[in-house]
Amino acid sequence: MRFIKDRPVLFWGSLTTLVEAVIGLLLVFGLDLEPEQVGGIMLFLAALGTMFVFIMQGLVTPTNNPKDDAGNMLTPATIGNDEADLPPILTSDTS
Repeated sequence: MRFIKDRPVLFWGSLTTLVEAVIGLLLVFGLDLEPEQVGGIMLFLAALGTMFVFIMQGLVTPTNNPKDDAGNMLTPATIGNDEADLPPILTSDTS
């Protein structure tokens, strides 16, 4: 369940795509729906997925202006000279 909290946009986008794929498989294996019904269901799922992306995008930390839960700016900090080839980590800047 941590995956849902850490990557909500990816989770909900994947979930709506999975539901569309399952509906497609059910149609291939004999689910009796009219083409208009299939189109309506797929249109609804696409709109639902887009809505989830817009809602969930507001819940993730932006990479251009990251802040911690308390609202403090996160700034890059170096790790150390012996590990200089590693990427910087983000630390809270409370000064």
